[in-house]
Amino acid sequence: MGTKLSLATAVVAPAHTASAWKNGRNASALILQAQEAAQELIVLLRECVRDMVSGQLTAASNPSTGSPNITMAATIPAWVLPGYTVFDTTKNALLGVVSSGAGTTTLVMAANSLSVGTGTSDVLTISDPNVASFNTLITNLS
Repeated sequence: MGTKLSLATAVVAPAHTASAWKNGRNASALILQAQEAAQELIVLLRECVRDMVSGQLTAASNPSTGSPNITMAATIPAWVLPGYTVFDTTKNALLGVVSSGAGTTTLVMAANSLSVGTGTSDVLTISDPNVASFNTLITNLS
């Protein structure tokens, strides 16, 4: 993913605009160049979002504001990484950020849960926190 983001940064580098002015391009040419760069950036961002894994897991214990730990109903998959957000879909509330837990049945967050769950079978959506930002950026550029 880092390579794609580096390419995206290069696409819209300020040097492009300065180069265009030095080569005598008019405003229409600069606008066209900016639109083309934005389209390339959208394609790269969509590829990044496609590669970001997220999913839903079921809790076996009730999330509590008194603890950063949540016992899960099954072993936590390897794609659950530190820094991913934990959202209680059953309660519609953000719980926190993953600290560890992949390969075990205990999801450990970086701090105590931000919200109490609704019971022992809450569905938790765990995802890369950049997905929402990238989707917003794609929408704004489109």
